[in-house]
Amino acid sequence: MVIIADPGDHPEVSGVWNDQEFRLVGPVPAPVASRLMEPMPFTTVGTPPQPLMRLFVRFDGGCLYLGAGRIPMCEVSEGVLVRCHLRISPPLSREVLDRVRPPVTPPPPPVPGWLGDVRANPGRALERFLTAWYPVASTREPTADIPGSLPRALAGFYRLAAQRPAILGSHNRIRLLGDLRPDGSAERLVFGVECQGGWTWSIPCGPGAADTDPTVWFDDGHLVPEQETLSGFLLQFALEEAAIGAPYRTSCHDWLCR
Repeated sequence: MVIIADPGDHPEVSGVWNDQEFRLVGPVPAPVASRLMEPMPFTTVGTPPQPLMRLFVRFDGGCLYLGAGRIPMCEVSEGVLVRCHLRISPPLSREVLDRVRPPVTPPPPPVPGWLGDVRANPGRALERFLTAWYPVASTREPTADIPGSLPRALAGFYRLAAQRPAILGSHNRIRLLGDLRPDGSAERLVFGVECQGGWTWSIPCGPGAADTDPTVWFDDGHLVPEQETLSGFLLQFALEEAAIGAPYRTSCHDWLCR
């Protein structure tokens, strides 16, 4: 199989990711997905070897051969192949990498003005951070369907989420507005869930909740209060999810940071 991509550097476009990785970004057509995924790697003894891909990058004068590609990981959603990572063998030299992913001078990073509001006004800090980090993805009316009984911090979070649904999380999750439910005691409103459903976060529910910045309770079978009240907790949640869900991240492998 031959795979050809354009040169460049964009997290949502197929191409060279780094000197050792080539990524296909889907959805991938079913015939191609079948070729990539059958047989899957690391299956039972005696299965045929993985298909070998030949990787190229397209230029005006032709195509540059990168090397062979093998699949260490595929990501499937609702039966559709949406992302596929291929290991480039051998790894690309710096000269070739700079050609297929031309280096650019990044613009000066914006001064994070929201930092000045973290202690004095965490709700405003949260809004300033989220509106700068996440683009508007929906034209839905921000104030629709938000109960007046929710604390101001959580109501404000849902107003932002109406047009920026990504802020609800890609790892741990803030529940959708329609999925808010009391816990078994009916004394707390469960609004956050850990990625594997192992624990939850909740706040007291009852009359007057809208005018409070309540304690957040962490529940993994035993209730423990979070150090930050709801406004500070939501800011911490948003910062962690933005880091985990960012298209580019620093990670450590074999004691080497890349």
